[in-house]
Amino acid sequence: MPGNFQFIGFEPTDDLKTYSKEIFWLVEDKAPSQSAQSARLSKVDDTFSAHIKIHSSSGVFEADANDPDARVCIEQVYAKTKSLLKTWARSRGAFLGPKKVKV
Repeated sequence: MPGNFQFIGFEPTDDLKTYSKEIFWLVEDKAPSQSAQSARLSKVDDTFSAHIKIHSSSGVFEADANDPDARVCIEQVYAKTKSLLKTWARSRGAFLGPKKVKV
């Protein structure tokens, strides 16, 4: 399902669908321009596994998380993804030169 998490092995509640879509939009917003994002949340036994992958000309960014609670699992994978993107953005800033300071 484009624009949202793909759910595997369970039927998500409406609340979880809404929450996951909001998180996916945050990922899209923070991802490099002209990138493609995918996300999935699967359930095996009593454990949820989340995976986010971003393909871009700047590289591939991937994060995974596991937790018995679906929302916590999504929060964890988002936090890891956000950290990867922050690191990328900081390293990219070094190539853009110093920030201009208004005096």
